[in-house]
Amino acid sequence: MDAGVFVLGMHRSGTSAVTRVISLLGLEPPHQDDLLTPTAENPKGYWESASLVAFNERILKTLGSDTGCPVGLDLGWENDPRLDPLRDPARHLMADVFPRPPWIFKDPRLSLTFGFWRAVLSVRPVVVVVSRNPLEILVSRLGEEREDERIYLLAVWERYLRRALAQIVGLPVFVTTYPALLGTPLPWCEQMASFLTGAGVDAARPLDGDAVQSEVLRFVDRGLRHSEFARADFLAHRDVSDAQGKLLCALEDLQGPHESFVIPALPEETPTTSALLRERHRTLEVRKEVRRLLEAERRRRWQWRLRNSRYGDAARPIYATLRRLRHQ
Repeated sequence: MDAGVFVLGMHRSGTSAVTRVISLLGLEPPHQDDLLTPTAENPKGYWESASLVAFNERILKTLGSDTGCPVGLDLGWENDPRLDPLRDPARHLMADVFPRPPWIFKDPRLSLTFGFWRAVLSVRPVVVVVSRNPLEILVSRLGEEREDERIYLLAVWERYLRRALAQIVGLPVFVTTYPALLGTPLPWCEQMASFLTGAGVDAARPLDGDAVQSEVLRFVDRGLRHSEFARADFLAHRDVSDAQGKLLCALEDLQGPHESFVIPALPEETPTTSALLRERHRTLEVRKEVRRLLEAERRRRWQWRLRNSRYGDAARPIYATLRRLRHQ
C-alpha cells in the first residue's frame, strides 16, 4: 500500500512553506494547472490543489460546517451517512490530482476533514503537523490593528489544532513549527527526510545533492516572517484562555517525529469557543442575506428606472425578442 503525506495546520501557520520544502525532497505536489494561484499574502505559493480545497469545502458544508466557523464534531463523524455520496468521488479526485506516489496533500482544512480522507483512501497516511505561535498568525492574518477579531481567531485556531490532533492518533506524525524551518532549513530537511524514510515514504531526491540544497535555500525566505512571539508572550496575553495556553505548550513539546502518535492530555476546549463560533456563523449568514436583499433591491430599482426612462419604449422590443429566442 502506498504512503501519502498529509500536511495539517492552521491557516497562515507556515504550512505552505513546509509543503514546498518537502516536495523538493521528491514528493509530488498537485499539478501546476490545479495549484492555487500565489497572492500578495503568499507570494511563493500555497501549494494546494484547488480541486481538493473545493472538495474539503464540500465536506464541511455537508456537515453544516465551514472553514471560518468550524463546528465541533462527535467521535466517528467521518462515518456520517450524509458523507456517503462523497466517498467514491473523493477517491476518484485523489487519483486525478495525485496519479502516482509519493505525493503530498496540503490544505489547512485537512485539520478539520482529515478523518474523512483517512477513512476513504487506501493509503498509509503519514502526517506533518505545522504549528506556529497564534499571536504571529493573528498579525499575519489581521495586522496588529485588528484587535476586535483576536478572540474569534484564537477560537478558530484552538478548534483547528484540537481537531487535527484528535484525528491523527496511531499514525506516524512529525510535529514541527514554521520558525524551526526558517531557522535551520537544511538540518530541518535532514530530519524530515529521515522521518519520511522511516515511515515508508520514498523521498526520491537525496538532500546531499547540491541542486536540492540550493533549491531549499532559495525558497526559504526568513523575510516573510513579519513578527516573532515567544511562548511566554502567548501565555501572558489577556485574550488567551488557559486551555489555549496549554494547547500551545503541548504542540511545542510535541515537536519532532512520532512513530505512532499519542494525543497529549489536554483540558477541555475553552468554554466560549463553541458559542463564539456559532454566533460568528450566524452573523455571517445574516450579512450574506442582507447583501442578497440589497442586490435584489438594486436590480429592482434599475429595472424600474429603465421601464420609466425615455429609452424604455425603444428597449422593450429588443428584450422581448431576446426572451422569445431564449425559450425557443
